[in-house]
Amino acid sequence: MVLRAALGALALLAAALSGAPPAQAAAVRYEAENATISQGVLETTHPGYSGTGYVNGDNVAGSYVEFAVPASGPASLAIRYANGTTTDRPATVTVNGAAVVTAHAFAGTGSWDTWATYSLDAPLHPGANTVRITATSANGNPNLDYVEIDQSSVYQAESATLSQASVASNHTGFTGSGFVDYVNTSGGYVEWTITSPSAGRATLTLRYANGTTGDRPLDLAVNGTVTAQAFPPTANWDTWADVAIPAQLNAGTNLVRATATAATGGPNLDKLTVSPVDSLPPTAPGQPAQTAITPSSVSATWPASTDDVGVAAYDLYADGGSAPCGTTRTTTGTCGGLTADADHVVHVVARDAAGNVSPPSPDLRVHTSASTNPYGDPNLVPMFDGTTLNGWTPHDPAGWTVKNGAIHGTGTAGRGWIYYNKQQTGTFRWIFNVRQVTGDHAPTVLIWGTTNPIRDALSAIQFQPPNGGHWDYRPGHNNGGGSLFTTYPHTKWDVHNWAQCELVANQSTGQAKMACCPLTAGAPTCTAVPVLAFKDITAGQVGPLAIQIHNGGIQDEYRSLYLESPVVMKPDDFITTAPQ
Repeated sequence: MVLRAALGALALLAAALSGAPPAQAAAVRYEAENATISQGVLETTHPGYSGTGYVNGDNVAGSYVEFAVPASGPASLAIRYANGTTTDRPATVTVNGAAVVTAHAFAGTGSWDTWATYSLDAPLHPGANTVRITATSANGNPNLDYVEIDQSSVYQAESATLSQASVASNHTGFTGSGFVDYVNTSGGYVEWTITSPSAGRATLTLRYANGTTGDRPLDLAVNGTVTAQAFPPTANWDTWADVAIPAQLNAGTNLVRATATAATGGPNLDKLTVSPVDSLPPTAPGQPAQTAITPSSVSATWPASTDDVGVAAYDLYADGGSAPCGTTRTTTGTCGGLTADADHVVHVVARDAAGNVSPPSPDLRVHTSASTNPYGDPNLVPMFDGTTLNGWTPHDPAGWTVKNGAIHGTGTAGRGWIYYNKQQTGTFRWIFNVRQVTGDHAPTVLIWGTTNPIRDALSAIQFQPPNGGHWDYRPGHNNGGGSLFTTYPHTKWDVHNWAQCELVANQSTGQAKMACCPLTAGAPTCTAVPVLAFKDITAGQVGPLAIQIHNGGIQDEYRSLYLESPVVMKPDDFITTAPQ
């Protein structure tokens, strides 16, 4: 039969096994606060709940809580609830859409602080299942704390085949209707016939008492394969203990015989619990994709893992840490506790109800946003959320994406651009980080262009960060700009490493200038030096700020983009260079 009302995991004696005990299908808890709730709220008003709260359903028929429950087959289902009224709060329990119990009473528990458990047999099938508890009266559901499933099967000793042993009840603490007392001689046995839905490993747990001072060993035979097992003293005959033994079961019928091997006979036996062992881990989750970023966290989604029984949860890990930075039962989760304005590497692992852990997913590389901008200028406005291209207009959607927390030019859509569409400006401060992944031309940005009409390079003035190349794309120009540009001597930096650049422009004077510096790993900012200036009073105009891919095949990345317009702090001057 199936064990009912078993709350908490089955405690096994590790000493009874050689090495660590295998993962097994003991009771697994699913909290109501993680379930799907229809017409109800999460609360923490009444004490005694498990997890982080419980569900208080609305006072209406039809409100429900639905749990996602992976399983390997039929199980005992325990529902923990509280009903502080004197009136029943009936509910129907369905498994995978089929009613298992209709309008169970869920009677009053004395107060809302007093919790009770209702247990039933649930026809779960291998893989994913849903368990829904639906109110059938206008009073709604009782408060619901959790459901637990236990797929262990219990066989009472008094129901087994006995030889030189008898059923007794003269000591306390047994389960069922009694226990088995061996005759004080070797050769007596207790034999159970058990069934297994499939061939595989299992843990056999014998509950026993030994009120003597000496061992009462048994030979435990499973389909003829014998394991010698000690059953040491338990202080007295009213004190019970568990011994767990790994076994291989056949599909269908199996014989388990516990035979006394000492002249003193065997211990008193209460029951045999058979727990199937799930030793197969889930498959690795798919490639995570960033969905949101904050200064201290990243949210992501990923393709699901698969498991022979079912995935119970996903854990997120960051930067090689041993403790999860987030846990979820779905394929969307958040990793918290991250450092602001920094690079992080996040991966996901799946685990099943038995605790088997999958291989890790591929890495997700992200860059968290700054809690405040690192430049000490409160007037700077973020231009990029680190996750989407919201606020940006590309020349071709295929040419631009978000990768590793940066705007990434794919190089697959030829020469082109992406411009900031929330504000066009002629007088501004523009700060960003830039690097080239691959390409045959320096990264390029465009200012003082136009989107009406749209022409090559937006008819703009081009700056090439971080080293200071340039071009003038205005109609009638389309040249290097000659004396309109001034290049300042500086150390040439590797464009494949992250650099910080600041552009300051004044529309009325036609002056624009750029200062840049190389970023060291983990540093949010650096002290820049001037690298390039431009001056032409006829050039200044309101236009888009744009990132340009100069040639097809180039892959450039930009992150930590900020805009100040109008310029309040230090107009016409840099804020990222050393004080003069």
